[in-house]
Amino acid sequence: DVTAWADARSGHAPVTPGELTVAGTIPLRGRRGTIASRMVASLQTAAQLTSVLELDVKPLVELRARLNEAGATPRIGITSIVVKLVAAALREHPILNARVTDTDVELLAEINVAVAVDTPDGLVAPVVHGADLLTLEEVNARITDLALRTRDGSLAPAHVAGGTFTVSNGGIHPVDLTTAILNPPQCGILWIGR
Repeated sequence: DVTAWADARSGHAPVTPGELTVAGTIPLRGRRGTIASRMVASLQTAAQLTSVLELDVKPLVELRARLNEAGATPRIGITSIVVKLVAAALREHPILNARVTDTDVELLAEINVAVAVDTPDGLVAPVVHGADLLTLEEVNARITDLALRTRDGSLAPAHVAGGTFTVSNGGIHPVDLTTAILNPPQCGILWIGR
């Protein structure tokens, strides 16, 4: 908590150069510890490459508006449309729907798109299994359900297992570019910016 840190820091006397005062700690255990260790392992074991492409998403935004005006329930989100498009692209480009082992790149038959969900303990990526076989409405309903389960702590291990590719939508934040970190053993992640 930044406010608690600032409050704790304001009561400390200045320190000499080279000395730092610890104002608080955040234990790296549980979900937060798992996320931290997996991110470090990904950076140490996988070749990371970031490509950036700017797209006009006005047609996508207009499609979402039309679907929601027609009464979609739950309301269709941008992430749901992107997951459905990614699933179709993965069917066309199976080299991206793969996992990397020590000796092989294994092309996978199932298309299971993990969707990054922000929590106070960090990102969790529950999986929309069979995303290519679902309608947009079904993808949207699954993402809505998985996001709720993630935030209320009721995800089961099956909800986070078997992802073949990840989508992370950072578009709600005023950020244009970030470096997304692979979710091993997946070989691809799509990060969406503002």
